[in-house]
Amino acid sequence: LHGSGLQLVIQRTTKLTKADLQASALLYDVSTFCDSYSQSIQRVSGNLPASSTVSSQLQGTNRSLQTFSQKMQTFASKLRTNVSKPLHSSMQAMTETAPHIHQRYIETRQKAEKTRNQALREREKYLKVVQEADEAIIKLQR
Repeated sequence: LHGSGLQLVIQRTTKLTKADLQASALLYDVSTFCDSYSQSIQRVSGNLPASSTVSSQLQGTNRSLQTFSQKMQTFASKLRTNVSKPLHSSMQAMTETAPHIHQRYIETRQKAEKTRNQALREREKYLKVVQEADEAIIKLQR
């Protein structure tokens, strides 16, 4: 009964791990998109003329775009390094570990059964020796 419960947990873990790996890939793709978006903003804002003919309002907008672009790049980098990669590594390890848990459970259970059977055999030997000793004592008392 415990084995089947454990097996269900492992199957559920495997499914969730696959979903988490897909989420990790999605987060990585989002970070890549943010990087590309940031670079596009930098190219566009870098192409604006810096002459005195450009109004101060347009220059302020350009500075705001560059600041936004830098923050977007920082976000993309942190999303990739602090969320996506660690999640992927963790789920990869879980994917490799989960199938072995049930196998270890089976091996441990078999070892426990073998040890129990050996203990029962030893008990039977002990009881037989005690019975023979009791019979020997009874014979000596007669």
